Amino acid sequence: MTIKKGDHRIVITLPLLGIAIKIPLIGVISVLFDLTKEAKKMKTQKIIRKMTLPLDCHLGYKSILFYGVLCNLMEFFFFVRTRNKFCQPTYFSLFGLINIQKLGSPCKIKECDLWQFLFTTTEGKIWDDIRVFSFAKNFCSNSGIIKITNYGNQRTRRIIEEYGHKLANA
Repeated sequence: MTIKKGDHRIVITLPLLGIAIKIPLIGVISVLFDLTKEAKKMKTQKIIRKMTLPLDCHLGYKSILFYGVLCNLMEFFFFVRTRNKFCQPTYFSLFGLINIQKLGSPCKIKECDLWQFLFTTTEGKIWDDIRVFSFAKNFCSNSGIIKITNYGNQRTRRIIEEYGHKLANA
């Protein structure tokens, strides 16, 4: 069993069961700390701005609180809807609070080689989501095929919808 922390989720791998469990990070303490700090400075405009930023803007309070839950839900619904062969299967989601995904083998390709493969196959589109596609830790090997494990982000899903079949068959 290993535990890894990402920006918005914690992943617990259970090799004996062949699954990875994804649990969203809900930053209540971070939001309360920031609210207190801004209130002491009397920066109400900043507080209001952070409250009104959309969920996918990582600087806002909604994102700090709920982005991991949204990513879990979107991964599950995307996989169920598309069954894209480039995506590591997500078996189950409990309202985005817990996701269960098939566990793959760690990606053994060097990051620079993986980047070159992804860049060439997507005709440079991976620049649209550099945060996901530039790290080998977001990929695994499943029966010798490279699969993406982190596809909760909307930009990532757009790229997969357009190029996933090509990436899975390359």
